[in-house]
Amino acid sequence: MFGVDYDPATAIAAHEARHDLRTAASDGARIAVRTGAVDWVCSSHLIEHFHQPEGHVAESARVLADDGAAFFITPNAPADFENPYHVYLFEPDDLRAMLGRHFDDVTVLGLDGDAVVKADFERRRKLARTLLKLDPWGLRHKMPRSWFVWMHAFARRVTYPFLNRKASESPPITADQFSITESIDPSTLVLFAVAKRPRR
Repeated sequence: MFGVDYDPATAIAAHEARHDLRTAASDGARIAVRTGAVDWVCSSHLIEHFHQPEGHVAESARVLADDGAAFFITPNAPADFENPYHVYLFEPDDLRAMLGRHFDDVTVLGLDGDAVVKADFERRRKLARTLLKLDPWGLRHKMPRSWFVWMHAFARRVTYPFLNRKASESPPITADQFSITESIDPSTLVLFAVAKRPRR
């Protein structure tokens, strides 16, 4: 296995946690791997962080073997929270179109949760909406981005302990409560795309 992260400290920490995992500090839009070198690419909650994600998709296709598969996991735009780090959000057709420019075989599915998971997400959205009411004029979008990022990080530090306390009062959410679905609607939490037959 080979892992890539933009931050050198994170790449080192990942290798120290799992010595069978080789890692490199590399840009996801310029992956430090030779063409056709890997059987699988997993881009999990990464593509939405690129202002121009097409480069990341093209690089994923480049490094993938001809008979390999690439997996792209990203929030479903209508279900996502406002997040200054999420700069390019996808709906199913948008994701399918972008991947289709670099792969000949693309399937876009949904990754969704059961009623308990959806209720948890809705509690978080409700809290986010409450916080956003503190900025009725949308000043966060008019200030320097670094200020918005700082405010978002501060709000997370304040609210997450509250959310974690509430979560500890309920049974833990487990992997069994998530499932892949072909039926995607605005409430579907995450998009899960499988891309094969890379174009170079």
